[in-house]
Order: sequence, then C-alpha cells, then structure tokens
Amino acid sequence: MSRHTLACAVAWSLLVSSGSISTASVAEALEKIEQAGVAKPSAGSPSVAALVIAIQSSDAAEIRTDTPRILEILSAAVHPRSVQIGLSSALIRASNQRTATEILDCLNEHQAEIADRSGLSHLRLYALVRLARPKWQSWVGSDERAASLIDSAINDPDASYMTVLAAQYALRESTFSESRRGQILISLITRSRTSEIFQEPGLVLLRPQDFPPLRALVRQSGHDVPNFHFGAASVLVHLGDEAIIPDLAERRVSFTAFDKKFGVWIDDQIKMIRSQHPPEQLLDLIRNLDDDRPDFGRDLATRTVERASQVLAIADVRQAALQRAESVQARLDQTTDKTIRRILESGMRRLREVSLRVQVLTEEDLPEFKPDPRFHSIGHSDWPDFE
Repeated sequence: MSRHTLACAVAWSLLVSSGSISTASVAEALEKIEQAGVAKPSAGSPSVAALVIAIQSSDAAEIRTDTPRILEILSAAVHPRSVQIGLSSALIRASNQRTATEILDCLNEHQAEIADRSGLSHLRLYALVRLARPKWQSWVGSDERAASLIDSAINDPDASYMTVLAAQYALRESTFSESRRGQILISLITRSRTSEIFQEPGLVLLRPQDFPPLRALVRQSGHDVPNFHFGAASVLVHLGDEAIIPDLAERRVSFTAFDKKFGVWIDDQIKMIRSQHPPEQLLDLIRNLDDDRPDFGRDLATRTVERASQVLAIADVRQAALQRAESVQARLDQTTDKTIRRILESGMRRLREVSLRVQVLTEEDLPEFKPDPRFHSIGHSDWPDFE
C-alpha cells in the first residue's frame, strides 16, 4: 500500500470513528467544505481533505444526487488543486450517462477558465469520453476539435493520461485518412515512453504497417530500464507481434540486474505474445496464471482478458474469468497469510474491473471482488468502451 493510500485510509477511519461525519452523508460533507472556503478549519473540525475522502467513500447514488452541488464547488475554485481533483474523482467514480451530461454542460459554461484548473480539465475529458457516441460526436466529433485535442496530447509535456486517452477517442471519431491516423498514433505512442497508457480505442486503429516504427522505438531505446520505451513495447506485445520477442529476450539479463521485477516483466511480455499464436491459448493464461506474483503478474492477467475479448468469443473469455475466480477463492479459503490474501484479492478486483469494461462480466458477477471505494483509483476500467 502506498503512503498516499495508507494516509487516505487512516484519515477516513479517523473521520468515521470520531463521528465528525457519516460516510453516507455527502450533503453534510459538502456543506462543511462550502463553509470552510479558504479559511483555516476550527479546532476539532475535520479537514477539507478528510471531507473529500469521506465523499469518495460514499454511496455512488448519493454522490450522483449531489452532482450539481459538487459542480458548484468545483466552479467556485476556492479550494486547492488536490481538493478539485479529489471531488472530480468522486464524480467520475459515481457518474452515469445523465450526470456526465450535467458535468459537461456545467464545464462548458466555464470553458475559458478550465485550462488553468487541472481538476476541471481532467473531469471534462472524462465526461466527454463517458457520454454515448452521439453526444461525443456533438462535442468533439469535428476534425477541428479532434485536431486540437490531439495536438495537446502530443505536444504538451504535462499532458495527462486522460488527455492522451481522450485524444484516441477523438482520433477514432475523426474522418482523417488511415495514413494520417497512423502517423498520429505513432506520435502519441512515441511521447508515452515510460507508461503503458495505450488502450482502446487507439489500439484498434493500428495497422501492421505501423509496427516497424514501433519496433524501431524499442530497439533504439537501448538495454537500460530507465531508457527503455515501455509504451511502444506494450503496444506490440498487446497486438501479439512475434518479431519483437528477440528484442525483449536479449534485455532479460540487464532488466533483471536492474530489478528482478523487470526480469519478470520481460518473461510476461514474451508469454503474452506467444499465447496469441493461436489466440485460444489466452484462455489458459487467464485461468492458470499464478496470482501471488508482483504487480507485473497481475497486470498480465488483466491485459490478457482485454486482448482475449478482442480476438475470441466473449462467452469463452467469461468462462475463463469465472474459472479463475473459483481458483482464487479456493486459495483464499486455504490461507490466512495477510500478504497472500491481499495480493490475491487485489488481483481479482483488477481483473473484475477490466472484465466489466470489456463486457466479459456483468455487475452481478463476482460481488465478493468488488473494489473498496476508499482505495478506488482512476484507471483504465473507468473508461467505458463504446463498441
């Protein structure tokens, strides 16, 4: 658990145990935040940060009910950036089509101010992508707006994960030629060297002729972990590019020397590629991957579900995911080791969230592995697929 997550959990627990606020009272928390303004809190009163944590931990339906009030607080911009982003994240977790429309309508009224307020910019991009395809086309579907968003994602060194992902949606909705799309995708991947942030819809736009420049990015980035192009490598791995296997294999020794987790990462990427030839092997990987692994291992499981949902029958992927859950539950029933239990449970929560996003599972499936809202983080599963 990170220091930030631990601090949030402690603050949340203290807030509840002290009786300062009920976890179910979003309205009460918002009232206290409004009263606080920029003034210092009085003795014994909960901090604004703690109030935000309480809201993030509340029931999604109640957060949706208070969406207009949260938007008023965000629009007033009297609180620090961390509060803005915290409230935005609460809205993102709870939002549905209706509240996403409310969010977008409100933020468009404050368009001139958004550029300097990252919390609102972050929220606006999410609202755009969360909306159904017709509304998305209405707001960002023009090539001019798409070009503006894409330019920001490529050229702004501080462009966020959501900016890059929203640019991929804008690119998919554009009428650009295939060759221009390919050039833009390569540029987006090139600037994303240290992260694996390319998901749907950008991946579905890539063509085999786009692979050579991505292979070049990997090969030219050397054998040292700090300089390696993880962005290009992850795209090629996801798409099952066997030509990149020798390049990964020859880096195993240097990556392991840097940190053994990176050696594991190399092995996982090669396994991911080979499991796609034929792709039915992905089902075995979902069912049988050992779960008490470092984070890279759990990432492999979720990425395998994503890829399998794109190339195999959904019913088969669903069955494999449910079989995996049965196996994990059996292991949980047999162990009291807190570390093993935490790793097993967090891995299944992540797999469940990804399976929901790609419509392999439904909300009714695997309720025992629903995420704890106190520790919810914004990630790929927060972005619905419109296909």
